[in-house]
Amino acid sequence: MEYVIVFQNTNHAIKSETLLLGACIPAKVMPLPSQIREGCGICLRLEKESLTNSLAILGKNSIPVIVFERSLNRECELPAAYRSVDFVTEV
Repeated sequence: MEYVIVFQNTNHAIKSETLLLGACIPAKVMPLPSQIREGCGICLRLEKESLTNSLAILGKNSIPVIVFERSLNRECELPAAYRSVDFVTEV
């Protein structure tokens, strides 16, 4: 399972990438998927194993995020489906 972390602005996204990579958490910057209508236009993709630690680091640094879970149903030819999950952090 993969997660997409969405940010209010690009500054938060870039700072988050720096923080997570500094903590040896693999985070990949990517354009915001067209199915998601929130955020600044870029996001971070994380594996399930990294999500809890990532959110703790971002929370300590007062970076608000919205987390989306990515469906990885490979049998379906439709684009990946995203749904918001209850990991919203606020400043």
